[in-house]
Amino acid sequence: MPLIMRFKVGDRSMEPTFYSEDCIIARKYIFKPKEGDIVILKHPKKNIKIIKRIVKIDKDGYSVEGDNRANSFDSRKFGPVKRNMIIAKVMSRINRSKSKMCVH
Repeated sequence: MPLIMRFKVGDRSMEPTFYSEDCIIARKYIFKPKEGDIVILKHPKKNIKIIKRIVKIDKDGYSVEGDNRANSFDSRKFGPVKRNMIIAKVMSRINRSKSKMCVH
C-alpha cells in the first residue's frame, strides 16, 4: 500500500466536513491515531473502506463516528474498532473528482 493515497467520498456521513464526491488525500498510518483524527478504515462487516472521525480511545479500541450523526453507520452501531482496522489519516480535500476508490 502506498504511503499517500487518494480517495473519493462516497456518501454523506462526514458532512459538513467532507461531501459526497469530494476527493481527499490520506497518508498511511505509521503512528498512533489520536482523538479528532479523520481516518480511512476497513468496514467491520463489508469489504469496503469508510471515512470517520476518532471520537474516543479506550482499552476496547477506537470509537469512530461520522460528522453527520443522523446519516452515519459508525461505532454507535458496530462498536469500537481495533488499530489494525485503521488504514490512513485524511490530510486534505483536493476537489470533487471522478476517482474510483470510494470511501463511505
